[in-house]
Amino acid sequence: MGFGILFLGYIFTVFDTGILFIDSISVVFMKALSILGWLIVTGGCGKLSKYIEKFYMAKASSATLLILSAGDVVCHCLVTYKGIEISIVLRTVIYLLYAMTYFLFHFYLFGALKDVTADTGLEEENKKAKKLFYLNTVFCAVNFVSYLGISDTLTAVRYLLFIVVTVVNAAFIYTCYMWICLPEDVDMKTKSEKKAEQKEGKKRKNAKK
Repeated sequence: MGFGILFLGYIFTVFDTGILFIDSISVVFMKALSILGWLIVTGGCGKLSKYIEKFYMAKASSATLLILSAGDVVCHCLVTYKGIEISIVLRTVIYLLYAMTYFLFHFYLFGALKDVTADTGLEEENKKAKKLFYLNTVFCAVNFVSYLGISDTLTAVRYLLFIVVTVVNAAFIYTCYMWICLPEDVDMKTKSEKKAEQKEGKKRKNAKK
């Protein structure tokens, strides 16, 4: 299912923090896992784009992030293993393009999630999607500025926020996986219907008390 694939891939993107490691092998390995994550995310968005149009743009953005991440790893390997000097300007441009595309991905992702939660009548999840949309916008602004290298403290804050925001986003995507049923699913009841039944069951239990 699309949301399941998206969730799995998104979890792997947290390994983009590989740059925090000192040894080169760890950095490359962590970055490679992040690239794998974006590859899986692209597949998940592609699957979801069949039913929700905004996921098509999220797919295009994640594919771009995949390419930019691969370019960053290539630059890192050339500098570390081949001793080839890469222009700081070039690497900064890659980072800034990555930051802007990262924002676009989450803009379209949460735009799609807001729509699908509204369409399926998941009011609580729809409110969460809106809040996360704003949270990710704030983080993306911090992310972009941190790549300018203005402050080491800001860069450290950026990595901490990145881990927190990624985990929160992944948890919400998993919620969508649990409760949103796409046409390809063959459950007798949609997940949104099951959730409504659970809420009704809780109300009955509270009424008996």
